[in-house]
Amino acid sequence: MRPAVLAAALVLLACGGAPVTGGRTPTAGALPAGFSGDRVARIQAEIDWLRATSGFLSLVLTDTSDSAKDGLNRYVQFLGGQPGPLFAEASIRKGNGPNLSDADTIAALGKLGFSTPDAGHPNYWNAQITAPSHDVAVMVETIFIQVFKASPAYQLDVRRGT
Repeated sequence: MRPAVLAAALVLLACGGAPVTGGRTPTAGALPAGFSGDRVARIQAEIDWLRATSGFLSLVLTDTSDSAKDGLNRYVQFLGGQPGPLFAEASIRKGNGPNLSDADTIAALGKLGFSTPDAGHPNYWNAQITAPSHDVAVMVETIFIQVFKASPAYQLDVRRGT
């Protein structure tokens, strides 16, 4: 998905309306209700790290607090690094079961450029994340808050892998 298309999709999904002037995603001060500017900044810093590091790396972002409450495992994982685009997976499941695949989840992730799980990919996936890091961070927050229905105060856990 092209960066401009991803940015427009993020704004539409996150804000529930037309894109902000110029088709850009909201700034930290203009994030949708329930979004944490600190969390978005932390996610952006991690995406920047991944993009700046040579080799093939992983970055796993997990909601640890809501999982303890409702038993749903929510995560967004990025694979890649310098040089090249990032590959992303998103997953929400009860325990070790299959991904939850209700129509709303499928549609919301589809608007963000994610394909539905299939025989080759057990999670929702997007093979070409090329948008700016801030836009990707807003996308991750959108997935957790609006798509996976995490609480606005969810605790983000970050794990880097090589």
